[in-house]
Amino acid sequence: MVENLAQQFIEAAQQLPRKVYLPNPDASKLSEDPFPALQTWLAEIEHNNSGKQFLLCLDEYERLGEVVKATS
Repeated sequence: MVENLAQQFIEAAQQLPRKVYLPNPDASKLSEDPFPALQTWLAEIEHNNSGKQFLLCLDEYERLGEVVKATS
């Protein structure tokens, strides 16, 4: 789930008029503990793109809580 979410972020960034490079998240960390790994990956993106702002919009974010409970 989280790995797919990260991949969708990467693909969306590549389609922007101004290309934004997003590194691949650490697959082993994602498989070990997905949500802290996602948080680390997002922090890395923010650090590598200082001066830029990102807006993350999630549809049906209520389901995200269910996924967190199911995978914790």
